[in-house]
Amino acid sequence: MPERITETERQVAQKKRASEAAREGATRLERLAMHVPGVLFQFQLQPDGSTRLPYASMGIKNIYGVSPEQVAKDATAVFEAMHPDDLARVHESIQVSAQTLTVWKNQHRAILPDGRTIWVDGTATPEVQPDGSVLWHGYIRDVTEQMATDARLRKLTRAVEQSLVTIVITDRDGNIEYANPHFETTTGYTVKETLGQNPRILKSGRMPPETYAALWTTLLAGNEWQGELHNKRKDGTLYWESAVISPVRDASGTITNFVAVKEDITERKRLEAKQATLQAQLFQSQKLESVGQLAGGIAHDFNNLLTVITGTVELALDSDDAANPYVADFAAIQEAAQRATTLTRQLLTFSRRTVAESRSVPINDVVTQTLNMLRRMVDEDIRIVTHLDEEAGVVRVDVGQLEQVIMNLAVNARDAMPTGGRITLATARERVEGGHDPDVTAQEHVRLTVSDTGMGMSAEVKNRLFEPFFTTKAAGKGTGLGLSIVHGIVTASGGTVTVDSTPGVGTAFHIVLPRVDEAETAPVTDETSRVALGQGVILVVDDESGLGNIMQRTLEKAGYTVLLARSGEEALGVLERHPGKFDLLVSDVVMPDMSGPELAAVLQARYPGLRVLFVSGYSGDVLTNHGLQELDAAFLAKPFSVSQLTRKVKQMLAG
Repeated sequence: MPERITETERQVAQKKRASEAAREGATRLERLAMHVPGVLFQFQLQPDGSTRLPYASMGIKNIYGVSPEQVAKDATAVFEAMHPDDLARVHESIQVSAQTLTVWKNQHRAILPDGRTIWVDGTATPEVQPDGSVLWHGYIRDVTEQMATDARLRKLTRAVEQSLVTIVITDRDGNIEYANPHFETTTGYTVKETLGQNPRILKSGRMPPETYAALWTTLLAGNEWQGELHNKRKDGTLYWESAVISPVRDASGTITNFVAVKEDITERKRLEAKQATLQAQLFQSQKLESVGQLAGGIAHDFNNLLTVITGTVELALDSDDAANPYVADFAAIQEAAQRATTLTRQLLTFSRRTVAESRSVPINDVVTQTLNMLRRMVDEDIRIVTHLDEEAGVVRVDVGQLEQVIMNLAVNARDAMPTGGRITLATARERVEGGHDPDVTAQEHVRLTVSDTGMGMSAEVKNRLFEPFFTTKAAGKGTGLGLSIVHGIVTASGGTVTVDSTPGVGTAFHIVLPRVDEAETAPVTDETSRVALGQGVILVVDDESGLGNIMQRTLEKAGYTVLLARSGEEALGVLERHPGKFDLLVSDVVMPDMSGPELAAVLQARYPGLRVLFVSGYSGDVLTNHGLQELDAAFLAKPFSVSQLTRKVKQMLAG
């Protein structure tokens, strides 16, 4: 009997210990479940279609707003907490899992008691029970934050993938781990080709090594690098890109990657270069205009002085005293004055203040006329060759000025070939299209090219070629005005001048002028013939007393009666003291108080039909500003010779 009691007690004790162990295990599992973010659950679908959650951890309250006890026998409260739009889909997923005994997976929304909506993600494994029910063991968690994060990540991914800038991510060593589609658009390399490659595959060799050294020094120090890179595409073409490269750190602050955001700026660089060129051209034009104004003013004053000098010498040489011992001295003065006249003409041409005596002439005729002068000017070891297109055509120019252009270019070519060479003059007919502007029609042009086989020039010299007073010649060997004058003449004639030059090969100047229909016959004059004596009363007005005296002496010697005044006001006073008819007004244009055109307007109103001859060292826009073209008047540019003045006066009075 005692032995049976002992055995029974032992069995009771074992059951008690097993029960306590089970309770302790359940307690531990419950405590563990309480700390799991989400819900551990059992869900049972009965054969009659009813549902319950035999077990649910306490986290169910945070997701569905119910307690485990509320749903232990009936799961209806859980379904009531689900979003109405998702409920049918949840029921359908349960039925499919029950019928196929496949893992149940579902995402749906739940509405909390406080009205907030959260996203729920659930996974459970089904098994059939002896009573025919299906029991799922699973896990449900709140994925609201994760889904928001995923949505942001998807949005970021779409933005990066669809971005019109290149985005590249590399590892710490610079090997490419990611490149967006625009990388292929820009570089020509596919993303697959570049993964694992180093961005140095894009190097063009056009960037200094110091740029890359500074880039890596900046990045490895943990700083952002910004700059421009001149890179090469897969097809070998070059492109510019603006890049911002930044380090990427992990949670501990260690640099793990680099991300580069790059934009193709090739077109912008092209436009910037074009803008810089236009800005330089504008600056050059403004500089030429400023120097031109100065040169024109100086030339005007010289013209007045030279007219006095040449007139005085010409009158002295024209005397009948054959025994004059100063004839040789006067001739030397006259020669020097002629050289000075040439210089002032160059200054006025450069400043575009000459009145061009334009006429239509075959360009080949002008080139041919200059050949004899050119051959006398160059050394024997320089050969002059011409290639004249018979169809080149006619241009409207001042023949003397165009000859000066050819001579200036030929002098430059000669000086560029100290040991000999070849100068080529070529003409051609060409058509310049109107381009994309519908208002600009295509035009016929004539091209004149003067080329040499000389030493050529550097890019720096070429950029300053048309600057006034710029010269590469030794001191005393050139004025630096030659090519500036070429530029001024060609531009004033409606043309353009460009230059091609290669150091050690030679230089070619290309002059393009508008082509006109037919040539004109040039008037023939004889500067050396003596003008016959004339008659009539002439009023001479000039604020330069020396010049006024020369004109008075010249015209009186030619047989005319001359009244002299120093200003417009004085001229009106002279006429009051000498009433009666007078035949011609010879006046300077620019004078203090009253200009020549203003005086002429007053006198022509008082003396209808009065002839007017203006003389001036100014011309061009200065004369236009003084209203010269609005008057019926002739013009004679200073400096002029005695014979030019008397011939012009006789021509006007005889007309």
